[in-house]
Amino acid sequence: MRRWDLATARLMQTYTGHRGWVEAVRFAPGGGSAFSAGGDGRILKWDLDSGEIRSEKEPGGWLRTLAISPDGSRLCVGGEDHRIHCRDLATGERTAVLRGHQSHVLDVAFIPGSRQLVSRVPRRPCWYGSFPNRPADPPWRCDGDLTCFR
Repeated sequence: MRRWDLATARLMQTYTGHRGWVEAVRFAPGGGSAFSAGGDGRILKWDLDSGEIRSEKEPGGWLRTLAISPDGSRLCVGGEDHRIHCRDLATGERTAVLRGHQSHVLDVAFIPGSRQLVSRVPRRPCWYGSFPNRPADPPWRCDGDLTCFR
C-alpha cells in the first residue's frame, strides 16, 4: 500500500504488512489512520504518519471490500466467504455477521444518514431490510446486484 502527494506526484510512504493483495483502503474518522483489507483475510489499522500497524483482525477468507459508517462507529468488510463482518471501531469487537449472499461480496457501502448498509455481489441479488420511504406498491427493487441491510 502506498501514500502519494498528488501535487508533486511524490511517493510519501509505503505501508508493508499484508501477506497478499490489498483489495480495499479507507480512512478512519479524523484522518490519522486508515484501514486496509486484502487477500490474506486480515483487516489492518495503520498509523498514517509512522506506517506502523496499530491493530489487526482476521475475519478470514479473501477480503475484497470495506466501509466505515458515516458516524465513524463501525467498520464492515466483505469477501469470498459470502458474508459481511461488522466491527465496532472503538472496541474492535464484532457486532454482526451478515449472511445471505450466494456469491462473494464485492462492495459494501453505508447509506449516509441511516443505519443501513448496501452490498454488491457479481450475481444472484437478494434483499435484507429496506430503505425508508420506499414505494409500497409495486415492490421497490434496484437495478443490479444489490442487497440492503438494516
